[in-house]
Amino acid sequence: MGRDPELPLTEVAPGQCVGGWLSYEVGGTPTSLSDTADSLSWPLG
Repeated sequence: MGRDPELPLTEVAPGQCVGGWLSYEVGGTPTSLSDTADSLSWPLG
């Protein structure tokens, strides 16, 4: 189950952008979460 608006699966021309949520399954249990302005990471335990 993802969030809306879903990120469209389409080619993006140079100089253009698209917006939306990208959902994917993670095989593990997160032990912590680090969220900065340009990065999101979570170590798996």
